[in-house]
Amino acid sequence: MGHSLAPAVLLCLITWIASLHITSGYSSKCCIKNKNVIVRLDNIVGYKVQPQGFCPIMSVAFLTKQNKWICWDPEEPYAQRAMQKVDQLRHTQQQREVTVPPTAKEMTVVATNMTNTTIRPAMV
Repeated sequence: MGHSLAPAVLLCLITWIASLHITSGYSSKCCIKNKNVIVRLDNIVGYKVQPQGFCPIMSVAFLTKQNKWICWDPEEPYAQRAMQKVDQLRHTQQQREVTVPPTAKEMTVVATNMTNTTIRPAMV
């Protein structure tokens, strides 16, 4: 009887160790406590919203230029201003990428590359 119990105990042990590994790895990406440390808004380069669920609290984590994460209560006025600032920067950057016309030098490179290309009709 003791012999048939060993595989079940081993399976339980492996499952328990795997669940500890998964839990500890994921919880390291959660804000455990909102620090509400004020930094200059132009030092914030990104953020991610952490809804309450798997993580213990609802929070917004701000990424600074120094590559550090700072956790804030998303209801706080500072956190809302910081999120708006990052959103505006992203929107402006996306518009700039879409509306910037190519420079004369870029057009010359394209034209030069096209003159060296032989265009053959498609075979039907």
